Amino acid sequence: MGATNVSSSQNESQCNTIFLELRRRYARGVQLSIGYTLAKAENHSGSGGGNGSSAEGAFGEGTPADQFNLASNRGLNVSGIWEPRLRNGGSRARLVNGFRFSGIYTAEPGQAISSLVNVPSIPFLGGDGAVYNGFGGLRGQGNAGDRNLLPTVARNGLVGDNNFRVDLRIARIFSFSERLKFEVLAEVINIFNRSNYNSFLTTAYIAAATTNATPLASPVTLTPVATFFCPNGNRFQPDATNARRLQISARFRF
Repeated sequence: MGATNVSSSQNESQCNTIFLELRRRYARGVQLSIGYTLAKAENHSGSGGGNGSSAEGAFGEGTPADQFNLASNRGLNVSGIWEPRLRNGGSRARLVNGFRFSGIYTAEPGQAISSLVNVPSIPFLGGDGAVYNGFGGLRGQGNAGDRNLLPTVARNGLVGDNNFRVDLRIARIFSFSERLKFEVLAEVINIFNRSNYNSFLTTAYIAAATTNATPLASPVTLTPVATFFCPNGNRFQPDATNARRLQISARFRF
């Protein structure tokens, strides 16, 4: 007999997060903040990419890839502001005073991914002369790509490179009176132009298709995919890339 599908509303999504922050309040032209985030997400219907996401609705939720989908994320964030204040510096003090420098340094582990097998239609001819099909993927959860986990490798068993990014802002304030001020800002996002990849090609093998005449006991041939685990995306806002960007803005305060 073929696979028997049973639908039930048993999916669960959970997220636990701990955030620690050490902050030095603004004093003498300096402000500093250091934060650490530890998060863990669990989703029974997560995709093979390791992020645990899946469509959720009354009648269209995801299909479990495995009974366990664990994804964790750790992140370190350091930010600070420095506003120089030189006194008795003559022309040097007039040149430096009024500038404000601020920056953000972010460090976090790479994206966890799972190893998948691309399984096409695999019918088999049984010893009783009947054709068996619809085996429902490698673990009986369906026949779509992200549910065909490679059974010899742990789910989310691979992790990409760690992510690092430094953002910098320089602001200059021009005071015309106590209330009227004009500020010019220049911001550089990812100043070192580092590529932080968070998307990878996850298909490790492609299974060879069978026919209605293939004996049930025949093994399925797996062909390795040369591009497996190659990065194919470095998603970051605001333009969905991680390229270095420069933006200049101005504002008038009164």
